[in-house]
This record gives sequence, C-alpha cells and structure tokens, in this order.
Amino acid sequence: RLTKLSQVRDEKWADYTLVNAWGSIGVWDPNYDGTDVNAACVSKDEQLLAIGDDFGKVKVFKYPSSEPEAESIELIGHSAHVTNVGFTADDQYLISTGGNDTGIFLWRREEEP
Repeated sequence: RLTKLSQVRDEKWADYTLVNAWGSIGVWDPNYDGTDVNAACVSKDEQLLAIGDDFGKVKVFKYPSSEPEAESIELIGHSAHVTNVGFTADDQYLISTGGNDTGIFLWRREEEP
C-alpha cells in the first residue's frame, strides 16, 4: 500500500498518457479550454510526446514539453476530434484514431537529418 507520493516519485511507468502533467504543460494552446486535449502518449524512447485534440489535430512535441506554448509538428488528416494516440512498440509509427470521422491513421516517424 502506498501512503506517500514520494514512494512513486521516480518510478518508471510502462506508459505515459497524462494530458495534465509536468511533462505535458507545453501542449496546451492558449485557445484550448481544459477539455480540448483528448489523449497524450510519450514514445518508448522518451523523445516525443504526441497529443490528439478536439479540432482534428495530432501534434508531436519534444518530450518533456514543460514550457508553455511549446513548438510542435502538426499532423493533418482527421476531420473530427482525435480520440486517442499511441506509439507502436518499436516507436517507428504513431497511431491516431478519430471520433466522428472514424479514421485510423498510421504516421511514420522520420528522424531529423
């Protein structure tokens, strides 16, 4: 039984999917309300943080994204809100799922030159 937060402070978790956490502060666009980010996922190598929002956007940030209004790459494809995002086990692809568009997108990760 855990009785103190310090017991899990440095614990390495299997997945990081929190939209409201220290490592994802920078994903919040000034125009977002508190519910516009629907999903978040950190890559297994802990280099990237992807989010899906209510406006059909998938955005990819460097992780951690702890500075307000952090720079991101925007992936365009969904025509409705994005319900979930997740990296594949080998981090080579990002999968995003749409709401009303019922789309499933597979985005290939390319290394920077």
